[in-house]
Parts: sequence; C-alpha cells; structure tokens
Amino acid sequence: RTVFAMRGLTATKFAAGRTLLAGESAHVVPPIGAQGLNMSFRDVALAADLILAERVGQVQKIVEHYDQRRRREVLPRQQLISAVNKSLLLGWLPADTARAAALWAVHGLAPLRQAVMSVGLGLSGALPFAMRQRNTRAASDAIHALLP
Repeated sequence: RTVFAMRGLTATKFAAGRTLLAGESAHVVPPIGAQGLNMSFRDVALAADLILAERVGQVQKIVEHYDQRRRREVLPRQQLISAVNKSLLLGWLPADTARAAALWAVHGLAPLRQAVMSVGLGLSGALPFAMRQRNTRAASDAIHALLP
C-alpha cells in the first residue's frame, strides 16, 4: 500500500511572456469537490475571452490581466481547500466539530447551500463570456470565425 500526500501546488506566475498556464500546470488541489476541474474551466474560458478581446500587439496586456485575475480567484479557493483537507487529516475534535457544523449549515440552509454551490461550480462573480450560458453559441461562433 502506498500513501500519496494530498496537497496543493500553485505556480509562481499564471502567465509570463507569451504563455498562459491553465489547469494543473497553474494549480494543483486535492480532489475535494472537483475544484481543480472547475478552476480549470475558468482558466480556459478567461484565456479565450482575453485572446478574442485583445488586438494583435497587446499580448503583454492579456498576459498581465490573466495572471492577476486568475491569482485573485484561485489563491483563496486553494487556501480554503487546503484548510478543509488539513481538517480531515488532523483528527482533532475541535476541527472535526467545526467542519461538521459548517457542513450541517450548508446542508440545512438552502440559501447558503445555493451560494456555496454557485461559488464551488465557478458560476459566481464575473463569468468569462464563454461560460455565460446564453453566450456559449456566440463564443463558439467567434472562435470558429478565427479559424482558417
């Protein structure tokens, strides 16, 4: 039997030069609530938005904006995931009690549950164009228009 440590990892920068990091090349999180997948979808959608929105010659602007925005969204989520992960591994009664109370509140209070699910699924805040349900067809059309 082998034990694998469940810990997170974050790139020092999410973008530099002409490179944008997305998915696990930018951030690795323990498999709690599919948050790595949800953050990866936001990475790719924001990258697509920025690339479509900017004109040629403004690559540096895209890179800087991507790095700042993804950092602002990913780092707090990673800290929360890390805290939940550590609370699971501690085996310390106060941490277990606090986690159980928080989960009970999320389960028992519908407005709180809806808010937590919205944040967890990456559906809150300023959604990239490609992730707005009514715009998925428009985003697809815009991308196809760029292809030869």
